[in-house]
Amino acid sequence: MMKMKSNIIFKNLLKIKKVKNINGFTLVELIVVLVILAVLAAFTIPAMLGFMEDAKSKASITLTREVYTAAQSAAAEIYAQLGNVDVSGNSNPNITLIKEKVGTKIKEMTAGDLDFKWVVTGEGSDTAANRKQDFIEVALRYKEGSTYNPSEFKYPNSAKVWFDRSSGDSANYVVKAVWYVDKEGKYRIIIMEDNKKGISTTVEKIK
Repeated sequence: MMKMKSNIIFKNLLKIKKVKNINGFTLVELIVVLVILAVLAAFTIPAMLGFMEDAKSKASITLTREVYTAAQSAAAEIYAQLGNVDVSGNSNPNITLIKEKVGTKIKEMTAGDLDFKWVVTGEGSDTAANRKQDFIEVALRYKEGSTYNPSEFKYPNSAKVWFDRSSGDSANYVVKAVWYVDKEGKYRIIIMEDNKKGISTTVEKIK
């Protein structure tokens, strides 16, 4: 009889021990874990966000350089087709012709990566402000230090290419500047060609 009672008591003790073992963490332990996770997040999240922003800006630079390279090729090809056409005056139809041909060529050469939908000449109602996004705008007669303000160019997935006459060959066109805004409208990349300083690349974050 005593042996049976002892077995029952022993079994009850085992049950109590098992119940205690599955109680889990205490409130203090949970708070400590949460504090540790918060500290880790405070260090890792900003670093990850910075890494992502850096990757996006680098991707935008790559796309801008693609536009720049395509613009150089397009200008050479169109020049070979048209030769030394007269582009004097402001309402010369040759100006519109060159803009449209060069813009269309750039649009074709960058298809797949940029997918521009329109070519903008900046004449009449054919302006960047009316298109809003997904276009390539072509302009002639770039002048450094003039009133051209790249900060006004803020349209998602859009580029503006400035051409001017080459100093060595008055008939040939060269790329003087390229402005590009990424697909999210967060970054503006500016590539400038300067006879003295060479080619520079600037990244601006659009507010």
